[in-house]
Amino acid sequence: MEKEDGKKKVVTSKKEQVSSNGDSKTHVAQAKKTGVQQKEKKGDAMDTSDQTSPQKDAGGKRKAKRDAKEKDPKRAKPHEETLIQAKQLWNSIRDRTLSDEARAPLLAELYALLKGKISDMIFKHDASRIIQTMLKYSEMPQKEAIAAEVKENFIHLCKSHYGSFLALKIFLRVTTKRNEYFLLLRNEITKLLKHKESAKVMDYVYTECISPEQKRWVLLQFMGPQLGLLAEPGKPVDFDEIFKKFPEMRKSALDKLSEYCLGVIQKGPTVIRLELAHDVLQLALKYASESDVADISSNLCSGKNFLEMCHTASGADVCIRAYDVAPAKDRKTVLKSFKGLVGRVVEWPHGMELVLRMSLVTDDLTLLKKIIFPELIEVLDGLVIDKTGILMLLWTVAPNHPQVQARFKSLLENTRKAYDANGKETTVPVSKKNPEQRHKELAEFFTEPIKDYCTANVKPIIEAEKSPPSLLMLLLEEKSEDENWAKFRTSIFKAIEAHPDLIDDHQYIALLVRLLKQKNDEAAEFLEKHLKDKKEWALKKGVCYVILGLLEHPKTQDRIKKQLKPILAELEASEERGCRLIAEAMGGKKAPPKEPKEKRSQDDKKAVKDKQVKAKAEATTTPKEETKTPPKVKEVKEVKEAKAPAKKVPS
Repeated sequence: MEKEDGKKKVVTSKKEQVSSNGDSKTHVAQAKKTGVQQKEKKGDAMDTSDQTSPQKDAGGKRKAKRDAKEKDPKRAKPHEETLIQAKQLWNSIRDRTLSDEARAPLLAELYALLKGKISDMIFKHDASRIIQTMLKYSEMPQKEAIAAEVKENFIHLCKSHYGSFLALKIFLRVTTKRNEYFLLLRNEITKLLKHKESAKVMDYVYTECISPEQKRWVLLQFMGPQLGLLAEPGKPVDFDEIFKKFPEMRKSALDKLSEYCLGVIQKGPTVIRLELAHDVLQLALKYASESDVADISSNLCSGKNFLEMCHTASGADVCIRAYDVAPAKDRKTVLKSFKGLVGRVVEWPHGMELVLRMSLVTDDLTLLKKIIFPELIEVLDGLVIDKTGILMLLWTVAPNHPQVQARFKSLLENTRKAYDANGKETTVPVSKKNPEQRHKELAEFFTEPIKDYCTANVKPIIEAEKSPPSLLMLLLEEKSEDENWAKFRTSIFKAIEAHPDLIDDHQYIALLVRLLKQKNDEAAEFLEKHLKDKKEWALKKGVCYVILGLLEHPKTQDRIKKQLKPILAELEASEERGCRLIAEAMGGKKAPPKEPKEKRSQDDKKAVKDKQVKAKAEATTTPKEETKTPPKVKEVKEVKEAKAPAKKVPS
């Protein structure tokens, strides 16, 4: 049964297969028919709509893009054949070894070729370089003619990537037309500074091509059109007077300026490193309200904006004002951005002022000792030969020194000026820390490294021509009675004593005079031992004060008097005040009082300067007299030449 059932099942399954095969064949046939019908329909549809395959469609799109690029005026190459000929001439003209005589005809040919076509070619890279070379080597009339052709499109030229270089060269080379082209930009100044390409053109014009009066007029344009109309280019502008005359316009003008400054900061390093941007920001931080100043400060403290700005005087001032306003969190961000770069920043005089102000204002001295101070100690070699660097080092150990106070008076103040919304001026503290406590911690950190450096490098410091007054002199002038200062002076003098060969050096003498004024016994004994011709030194200008110091010192006074007694009459008759003071100290005639220097007015100084310039001009313009030899000498020369035997020509 099972077999039969199995056979039956098999048979039935075969029948099913046969039936299924038949169904499949019919299904395939039907599919073929429908496929053919669909193809025919598609073909008809393609014929009616003129459609192509996907590959052909993509090729058509590429061709359309190519055609659009060719039609684009920016990509067009006007006067292409002319440009090819110009390049050949340009390659010869730019050769630096070519003489001016050989270059002149090539320049004339190139100008004749491009005349009337320059305005169409200035926006291309190769054409811009050709025209720049023409401006470099051409005569002034030709330069003016080239500049006149681009006058209509000058603002667009400043904004072009390649054309901006040509605009710079026009201001650099065509000096006779600078004011004319500056007036073309007068209505677009605020827009040009925010543009990436034209900003460098505007900065060059601002820093190199216009007068101080015009600069202040330019800054006035950033406060809006109303204030911009109050002054004309070339006329003096005083912002304080303008705000006093028009107090109702102050708020709107400064709001406009603050808003513009925030936009300038967002443009990044390409704009913010320019001096014109620094002056605009300085104006805003000086006069704007406290809330606007805080907004500008918070934006400046982010990133590395301080490092991009501290190379100019106005940029360093902007950084100082922003740092004074910034909270502790923003100050920490700025200090961290200086890590590893303090040595490079203090190479700039204004950068050094910024570092000093940061050291004075920052309450977190622990952070300063980690980031700023160690790097300053690493660059002591450079600071010791720089005037500002010397005073900065002196400030760390002797903040009340008179020269430090005179040089950094504004930087050492613990307050700043601020304005409220109504323009009322107030003073705000910039640091919470006690100044005396700060100076004490600074002295603890810097005294030992500076002492070690000075005692190890006395000779290089004295011989350095770039360091009047020397750091050693200034340190020795400090009248502190602290034991550490006494040890410091003693160690410096011992190092000085090791170099007696410098006895004739002016810096060395001045240093010893300072030691004598402090009644230093070691200095007096050292000088008495090494100065052999004391009589000669007593009669010399300048160095006579060394003898005067020995004469006033209690240990050497009697011996020096005995040695100088024979020349007392000469000392009394001398015109030098130092010699007369020596004679007075020895019991001779009283020296005349020191005559005060006459203070000359600015007009007197200007008159003296004009006379000097005029004298120089006359000296250069007057022709030199030809030295005529007397006739007898000429006759002798002619006779000698006649008697001289003729040279044999080698065969």
